[in-house]
Amino acid sequence: MSRADPRLALLHRAEAWLKLIEPGVASLDEAFADHIDGLERCPLCGATSRRSGGNARIPPLKYRRPILRRPTPEATIEAIKHTVRTSGLAALKEPATRERLSRCDEAAIKTLDDWLDNFKQEAEHAAEKSRTR
Repeated sequence: MSRADPRLALLHRAEAWLKLIEPGVASLDEAFADHIDGLERCPLCGATSRRSGGNARIPPLKYRRPILRRPTPEATIEAIKHTVRTSGLAALKEPATRERLSRCDEAAIKTLDDWLDNFKQEAEHAAEKSRTR
């Protein structure tokens, strides 16, 4: 007897949820929670695996590869700056900007903090100039 491929089982399960979601029988949140709740994430390498009777089947430490944190791309930093320039400081609360900020490393956050300080000072200076005219 051959063992079923777990990837196929996952796809069939997702398809079954889709058939319940489309007519409104189940919500997307219910389906998503079903797929995520049973997962364990390795804190070192980020690998996920299904829990098996309370024991996670995450590979032993010696077989894991650490997550490589690369520097934040300059394009991500510039995208955040552009959004703030065009939409103001409220742009920092927008979901797309928050997602970009979540991908930033410490150096990028420091760069953005410094830039935001300068941006605020320039905005205050411009507002002051417009009041004196």
